[in-house]
Amino acid sequence: MDDIDAIRLAKTELREAYSAGNVNRLLAVFGDGVADMSNGQPSFYGPEARSVLRHRMKKLFARKRAKLTITIISIRIQGPLAFDWGWHTLTLVPKKGGRTLVARTRYLAIWQRILTANGK
Repeated sequence: MDDIDAIRLAKTELREAYSAGNVNRLLAVFGDGVADMSNGQPSFYGPEARSVLRHRMKKLFARKRAKLTITIISIRIQGPLAFDWGWHTLTLVPKKGGRTLVARTRYLAIWQRILTANGK
């Protein structure tokens, strides 16, 4: 699998984790160096980001059903880094009734290749 396919697979896994409301599956998409710079929220990095993201997602999935639609505009590989950008459309439906919220936002993701023992 090449790098672009690996990123597409990770984005698919992210989408499926939202649909399943599965926090562990969602966190498995991100590496240890994850940075959480969610709009309107304080930024967190590394282990702290994982912890905060786990807390936020558990809270969200407990109250709402989520559907994430991902539109990838482009994926660019630059050595050990890759960049992908596009739109995320998040639909949140309250589990106990109420108004559905739909938010469409632009995103930029920066990926880092993890080298294996053979250097690939």
